[in-house]
Amino acid sequence: MSYPPLQPVNELPEGPWEERILRGPILCGVTYEAFTITLFWRVSARPPRPGTTDTGIDRLYLQMHHGGGTFFYRVSSHLVECVLPDWLALPDAVLIGILDSIWTADREGRDAAAEQYRQAFIDRRLKKKRRGRGRYDVWIDDPAGREARLRANFGPFAEQILEVQAQTPGPGSGARR
Repeated sequence: MSYPPLQPVNELPEGPWEERILRGPILCGVTYEAFTITLFWRVSARPPRPGTTDTGIDRLYLQMHHGGGTFFYRVSSHLVECVLPDWLALPDAVLIGILDSIWTADREGRDAAAEQYRQAFIDRRLKKKRRGRGRYDVWIDDPAGREARLRANFGPFAEQILEVQAQTPGPGSGARR
């Protein structure tokens, strides 16, 4: 299972934080100084594990401020352990480029997923199943994939199942069951 590198949060949690403020550069006579990224990190009280790349850093947060507003993100722990010491050694302009690329890719991925779910809702392909105690599984139904799964699971009976499904009126057809 892969975890997203950035997880949006509403605000920075309480606590003593070390920070590094990165101001946007001036490129080709255009200033990007209104664009700021602040890295907040906290060093854990526990000693680093011997023989590992453990930095002793407990949490890392990004605060991104630009014309669209202020956004907070928690950086996933495996990314913190792997790259934070190297990030802190980079010049500000390079680090801004890296963090902005990660943020842009994350935002574009979330926007694409939201659009996919919006379109599935419009097409009535969004499905849900109750798992109990207020938990639900939600997925997008893929008719071509469903037919392939039926053929794989039911073999010769798949054709009969598909015929019955084709004759059964679906939701919104006006027919009552």
